[in-house]
Amino acid sequence: MAAAAEQLEIAQFDKPEATLISAIPEDRFSHQKALWLIKSVGSIAASSEVYDGCIRTASSKNLMDSLRLADSGDIDAEMSVDRNVITDFIERCIKAGIVMEVELQEGPDGEILQNGQTLDSIQANSVRYVGKHRNMKERIKIEARNSFRLEQEKNNGSLEDNYFVVFSLTDDEMTNKQLDDEGFFVDEMSCAIQATTMTADGLVLQSAFVAGVNEPGTSRHDKHGIVAVGREIGIDFKDKTTTEILDMAVLIPKSLMPNGVIDLVKLYDKTLGTFFGQNKPQQDYLEYTQFCKRRQAEFLPIAQKIRKQLIAEYSTFKTPTDATKRLGKLTEKYGVKNAVKDPTINPHVFGSVAAKHIEEARGLIASGNHEQAKVALQRAERTAKSSSCPGSILDEQDKKNADGTEKETNEERNDEVETKSGKIRCIKCRETVNKKDVVKEQSWRCPHCKYEVDICDGKVLHESQPPKRKETKAGSWMTGILKAA
Repeated sequence: MAAAAEQLEIAQFDKPEATLISAIPEDRFSHQKALWLIKSVGSIAASSEVYDGCIRTASSKNLMDSLRLADSGDIDAEMSVDRNVITDFIERCIKAGIVMEVELQEGPDGEILQNGQTLDSIQANSVRYVGKHRNMKERIKIEARNSFRLEQEKNNGSLEDNYFVVFSLTDDEMTNKQLDDEGFFVDEMSCAIQATTMTADGLVLQSAFVAGVNEPGTSRHDKHGIVAVGREIGIDFKDKTTTEILDMAVLIPKSLMPNGVIDLVKLYDKTLGTFFGQNKPQQDYLEYTQFCKRRQAEFLPIAQKIRKQLIAEYSTFKTPTDATKRLGKLTEKYGVKNAVKDPTINPHVFGSVAAKHIEEARGLIASGNHEQAKVALQRAERTAKSSSCPGSILDEQDKKNADGTEKETNEERNDEVETKSGKIRCIKCRETVNKKDVVKEQSWRCPHCKYEVDICDGKVLHESQPPKRKETKAGSWMTGILKAA
């Protein structure tokens, strides 16, 4: 028994744990890149802007570009549109109880692309066009930071043996009305668990959507569930806001997630006594994952119909948001039609008014009254109100007049100023200097010893050449960063 107990203690001691990305010195590079992106967006469309420094958008395409190429017969563009449609369709129609898998691509310079569009450009478009509420704007900044964190970990090889995981919960500081305006599904308080890793076939993003409440109107349990997951992987999420949790991206060893993101869903449910966060009977998680894959494939014919209609209309779109909004309306329309036939779809994802008409149409079909069912379906389509990813899409005028937008812009400038305030100590010469004298546009350079590192990748641009002086003790946040460089 003593030997067994000793082995158990050793096993527990050796158990691998997750790594908090923000605790890694190199995370400073991701912060700076995100700040550059946010500042660079300005008043120029993200789809056409080529940002200074490390931001790349020249090779990327948005949905409008893909439609133009698809119209000329580009097969890759057609597939890109189909993937966009399927993703929007699923996220619009199913808010919990689904696992999605998306293949990501790698660009020639190490950048990550999704459906042919760089993550830089996707995040820049979000900064420019998405979100009215202050909290939503802050979440978008964090998502931009997380995309650079993901690229950083991919490029340094961490994704070979780890998953890059982000927990995106429904905001807990906004009112239900504000959440609804920003496209959150209040009935289920959905939480997305996103896990990205490198496989034999390339880079793959898995997203699992779980409910944040047992039943609509009941108390939220999502943070309780995520805190429990964090406890299992060695990360402390206790007393954190949902925005803070979103900013706590982690690297989780594959040994803790042998089956992928579904293992985290299982941990979430284990504490709550739920299935995907809902008050539903337990099922085999691996079998359910395969069911989700089949379901995702079954939506392809719908996606192809929507793609053809979008291509037929693309010449009418003036801006990328026109194409995105039209995609949303079409997936909503087909989603309502599908919900009438598929009883597993929660009709309330299309709003309470449309839900009544969907339920009415279901009952009429069951009784054989197909003509009246068509009428109910048309009413459901007219009254439907749905969303895919949270964040209301703004057109150009909305963007200019959105509440708090200008204030946010000023705060972004303040963020830039803040990064250059205070003093830091150089790891090489140990001299304390003003941060504003160190942080340059493209690098960090100690004004005392001239030690310089590239702000994008940490490469040494100039070796330290300090004058002779007495030894001093080292110790500051700059120590870890310059040492890592």
